Amino acid sequence: MQNTSVILTDPQRRILWINDQFEVMTGYTKRELIGKSPGSILQGPESSKDAVLRIRKALAEEKPFEDALINYRKNGEAYVCRLAIHPIHDHQHKLVNFLAFETEGEMEGFEA
Repeated sequence: MQNTSVILTDPQRRILWINDQFEVMTGYTKRELIGKSPGSILQGPESSKDAVLRIRKALAEEKPFEDALINYRKNGEAYVCRLAIHPIHDHQHKLVNFLAFETEGEMEGFEA
């Protein structure tokens, strides 16, 4: 079974909560991440600019989507992050959160 990291953000994409597996995958603790943007912490020099733009566009459109990109652990190690992000709307269709599920993929043969 593949471990899945889970992140809950507010509408401005600031982290409200992460599960324990996210700490294991990235090396960052909850205390270090709460209130920060996942992209500002996890993306780095090999993170595809195209993937980042696709992610930002989908977030702005408030639609569910899946993508992959290279992220970085706290120790600087790169890894392939496969993600599925779902916007959460209230009963009045106002955006209240984003819920992201992330799994680690293989670096070999990765193109995003």
